[in-house]
Amino acid sequence: MVIAYDEEAQTLKVCTLLRDSLARRLDAALVVPWPLEEVNFKLDDEAARTLGGAMFAMLGEPAVPVTRVF
Repeated sequence: MVIAYDEEAQTLKVCTLLRDSLARRLDAALVVPWPLEEVNFKLDDEAARTLGGAMFAMLGEPAVPVTRVF
């Protein structure tokens, strides 16, 4: 899943990409790993809020690494 901000339309665009088309872009991207082991493989509301907050932080400052808060 990819979330992008469209400045002209002032909207968030949520979309999916085929794994192959995403793979070649990962080398140039800021990638923040989210090991599921750290949340006991449980994707609950708290994990979703934390991940969502990190995504918004990355949209605002894409060059700044995000600290995980699990």
